Amino acid sequence: MMRWFAILLLMVPVSLAAQDASAPVVRIDMEETEAIPGQYLTMRVTVLVPTFMPKPVEFPSFEMPNLRVLLPENSTNPTSQNVDGETWSGVSRRYRLSPMVPGRFDIPSRSVRVTYADPETGAATDPLVVTVETDPVSIAGVLPQGAEGLDPFIAATGLSLEQELSGPTTDLDLGAGVTRTVTATIEGASPIVLPPLLSDVQITGVDIYPDEPRITEAENRGELSGTRVESETLMAAGGGAGTVPALTLDWYNLDTGEIETASVEGFDVSVSGPPRDQPTLADRLDPRLIAAGVAVLVALALLLRFAWPRLVAARHARQAARLAGKAHAEREAMRAIRARDLDGARRWIDEWARRAPVTEAPRLQAISEAMTRIGAHRFGPHPDQVPDADWTALKVALQQRGRGRVEPGNVTLAPLNPS
Repeated sequence: MMRWFAILLLMVPVSLAAQDASAPVVRIDMEETEAIPGQYLTMRVTVLVPTFMPKPVEFPSFEMPNLRVLLPENSTNPTSQNVDGETWSGVSRRYRLSPMVPGRFDIPSRSVRVTYADPETGAATDPLVVTVETDPVSIAGVLPQGAEGLDPFIAATGLSLEQELSGPTTDLDLGAGVTRTVTATIEGASPIVLPPLLSDVQITGVDIYPDEPRITEAENRGELSGTRVESETLMAAGGGAGTVPALTLDWYNLDTGEIETASVEGFDVSVSGPPRDQPTLADRLDPRLIAAGVAVLVALALLLRFAWPRLVAARHARQAARLAGKAHAEREAMRAIRARDLDGARRWIDEWARRAPVTEAPRLQAISEAMTRIGAHRFGPHPDQVPDADWTALKVALQQRGRGRVEPGNVTLAPLNPS
């Protein structure tokens, strides 16, 4: 039993080696790894197997930010190559990679799914399906000397600008419109490298309505070219005038190595007639500001909805605390004194004396004496002849501050009807 187990262990490495020897091979070939931004590098990915492939190879995508990847026409073709002295069959795919900005691009390993006939049987009915990883690839976008200041950077073998106007642009009648079309034609590069052509122009009395850009790309024997077309309509809406500035575009000529400029001339625009009506408040308001204002109002409404009951409760609590305070009783007592209301004065002075903080004994004594004199006159033979001096003395006694302190309720005022 142990002898057979040892034989099996010896057979395992041989089987693994045989399996690895028949595994698909993935090769990546690149003649160059640096390109001017907007130009293309050719990368060829070749997949080889020792038998044949009953199903197409599932190639990966090498897309990355700021890296354009193209598959030219007839990019995938059958091939055969030598692997360890044997001829293997396979398929090759050609990619075109273009760095759109200067810098280094590290393309990591990508998975290739391969279906091929089992080398042991050679039958296509039960093929092997494996996933093979490609090698990582690094490419770079490099600016040519002298073109570092171009923004945006455009490299091509030819670039031209053309402008077409559908009619005159001066002395326009109200409601008249003129269509402006600018066409950029590029050779030796894709038109996607071209920036927007029409700038935002403000002309009094003229409304401008731009159309969506139209980009057309073509390829002839591996060389890219194309056009970018932009149009806008200038509509006369009121009396006014202005100028559409000239359009210039600097670019790097790949054939001459020089910086060249493509341009079209500017033109004047004028509208005959009275100025357009002044915009209303609704016209001047930015919809975004209106939306922000509505959002603020909704937030305030929700805040008041939940916070208002608490605010009202807090206000009532503060009011109740104020009415229960000693200062309030003193103010009411002073009001009764000014009104010569002895009953009201006595009631509020009693209340004032009971409330905290404690009242000084000399102060209570002075108040008691003043009220005794007022009571003697009020309940004497001449109740209407209470001297003002007695009321003044009571007022002064209530307002004075002393140092002695007694506990509330321990002082009893003299009776109002002395015998």
